[in-house]
Amino acid sequence: MVIPLKNRPHRTSTLTRAAGLIVFAVVPAFIFAACNDFFTKDIELGTKGSTTGGGGGGTDTPDEVDDDNDGLGNSVEELFKIDPRVADTDEDGFSDGLEFVGEGGDPLNGSDTPTSASRERIVDAADGVQNDSDRDRDGLGDTFEKDNSLDPDDADTDGDGYQDGLELVALSDPFVNDDRPTRDTPPTSDGATRSGTPPADADNDGVSDEQEQRDGTETNSSDSDGDGFSDGLEFLMGSKATSNLSIPNFSVPTPPATTTTTAGSTTTTTSGSTTTTSALATIN
Repeated sequence: MVIPLKNRPHRTSTLTRAAGLIVFAVVPAFIFAACNDFFTKDIELGTKGSTTGGGGGGTDTPDEVDDDNDGLGNSVEELFKIDPRVADTDEDGFSDGLEFVGEGGDPLNGSDTPTSASRERIVDAADGVQNDSDRDRDGLGDTFEKDNSLDPDDADTDGDGYQDGLELVALSDPFVNDDRPTRDTPPTSDGATRSGTPPADADNDGVSDEQEQRDGTETNSSDSDGDGFSDGLEFLMGSKATSNLSIPNFSVPTPPATTTTTAGSTTTTTSGSTTTTSALATIN
């Protein structure tokens, strides 16, 4: 209810009421848009596999560049004012990628380091993987990626600026370009002056040598137990990086179906299974 002020005319013009309604509708929308900037699924980096440039609206971009190999593409880091040339911007011993998706981490605040979740899976000795390789260095072993239809030669299968391993931690879809990790709050700088030289991380697993020495993991092997999951991802998930029977309990989405039509037949591939349908011949 609007209570007229003293000496205020009792009638409000239609134009004034309309202007008030416009402001009432527009201002909240503006505030929501500003607050939503850190929802990274709104960042249009495009889709993997094309060189046409652009993002969103059906246009594609080449794979996102990640100069410091921290799991976050340069465009993502520049958007959030994270240093794309330094893997550990706040120099706290955890890479920017691990801090971006890890519980309680902030790549711009040295006091906010990620904590381990309780997302561990114990496997039988017969199912334990040993000495797995990780050709694309995304923290996921080649065996795991092949078994789950991820590309073992591409660290960022969908080309959205987030490595596959980070997407699985964040519960976003590594096959879908516009399904990306989100945070409750945007990265926020603590205002501290940095040297530009973060703690050493000889094996580039996202965890500093000093932290690994405290954890009892190898400083010269990104996957200490050889189970196909990097020590950094195991730290975030809460599995034991020194036992190949303790692995992250990842849930991998089903990849989208791909359809290829050649010489009168259609081949549809979904999640490793292939169906081929021959076209009916037409006789004139």
